Amino acid sequence: MFSRITQHDGRKRPAAQTLVLLVCSTVIVYFAYHAIEGRHGLEAQRRLSAQSVALSEEIARLEAVRRRLDHESTLLSSERLDDDLLAEEAYRLGLARPTHRILGAPTAESRAR
Repeated sequence: MFSRITQHDGRKRPAAQTLVLLVCSTVIVYFAYHAIEGRHGLEAQRRLSAQSVALSEEIARLEAVRRRLDHESTLLSSERLDDDLLAEEAYRLGLARPTHRILGAPTAESRAR
């Protein structure tokens, strides 16, 4: 079977040499395929890079939301809460009507008086 394969100059190639060439070619193709498509290949690297960019954008967005919420919670602390601001928010949220009277919680400053 392998003894019929001939070289360029017309001589027959030994079967063992053909078998070695076939095995080496198969090994090269195997490693080339896995270098591109494998678990740690180039395609996986590209997917991880894209995922990293998307997660970085998500982190930046969530940090902005957290800063905004921290700022809003600071404004709601009893030391900084303005009675007019409290009334405005209550009206805006539908928790009170304009005819209602809204009283703020006593602060440490008002208790000292």
